[in-house]
Amino acid sequence: DGREHRHRGPVLGYVLEGKVKFGVNHEPARINGVGETFFEETGALHSTWGSVEGSLARVLAFMVVPKATNGAAPRG
Repeated sequence: DGREHRHRGPVLGYVLEGKVKFGVNHEPARINGVGETFFEETGALHSTWGSVEGSLARVLAFMVVPKATNGAAPRG
């Protein structure tokens, strides 16, 4: 799984291949497959992320973040 983090803007993800686990704010993770979407509100804690069963997955993510930033919120 990826490290917990937050984003400075909303994130909309679309699964292109495989299956991914996705969870925010320590809620139970959801499994999303090809053609499914997930949404992360601005500032939500992205607490679970990863492909399912060790398989590869590809996701197209749309992020709306302040200009001239990488989108990640500062830690702390």
